[in-house]
Amino acid sequence: MFQYLVNHAKETKVIDEAVDVDYLYRIFNILDHNLRALRNYKPRVSELPVHLFIAGLAELSPVTGWNGLCTIKSVTTIPGDHYSIMGEPNVVSLARVIDRVLV
Repeated sequence: MFQYLVNHAKETKVIDEAVDVDYLYRIFNILDHNLRALRNYKPRVSELPVHLFIAGLAELSPVTGWNGLCTIKSVTTIPGDHYSIMGEPNVVSLARVIDRVLV
């Protein structure tokens, strides 16, 4: 079924002919697993203080989701979005902040 969808997307020029099908399949599986985990996740309240690192380009405030689950000790904004904060050059900023918080 997946191969059929990819072929149709290529035929209709939704995706480029050169797109690697194996790569798309891996990405699809990651998204599928993430969605399943999200649906089944039931967070528990923690008494531990939390240092929250948020992406500067976040469209929604992630702080709201943590209220009532923990005590937020600090909130630090990292350049980038949810995904790019873990890549160069933003991960350098994240590492510096984590290093400062842990000292």
